[in-house]
Amino acid sequence: LDFGATLTAFGCSRTTPLEQPIPMAYCCVPLCRSDGKKKEPGVSFHEIPAEASLREQWMKKIRRDDWVPNCTSNYSKVCSKHFTDSDFLEGKRRRLKKGIVPSVFADYPPYMQPRTLKERNSETIRKRSALESQHSQDEPTKKRKR
Repeated sequence: LDFGATLTAFGCSRTTPLEQPIPMAYCCVPLCRSDGKKKEPGVSFHEIPAEASLREQWMKKIRRDDWVPNCTSNYSKVCSKHFTDSDFLEGKRRRLKKGIVPSVFADYPPYMQPRTLKERNSETIRKRSALESQHSQDEPTKKRKR
């Protein structure tokens, strides 16, 4: 797999070898203040994937409206604080397992927190019930013909 070709296909052109040190990194997740300057122990930075469907999943979780990540930007990275310990491979370097999506957003206010399937289903049921009761009140009652 040629990652250079894959990145180029998404409008990105990586000209530096992967072995070179990463310049100062910043987390692109809203309200997260992680950056490479702080040198927080155990905090690593991970590029948003080039693979389209996985990239889309990351973007939905990150929740930055009208933002398109740039693979050559130091701001298009997500810090390790947004992943669980089980999301990482064993080893000296902190590398994500294949197909992992960020899931930890401690700094997000409640309205931005990812909802569970159960929460989404109960909210949908509440909305439908409210709409149905409003709809039945809006309709005039029909008179029966004799």
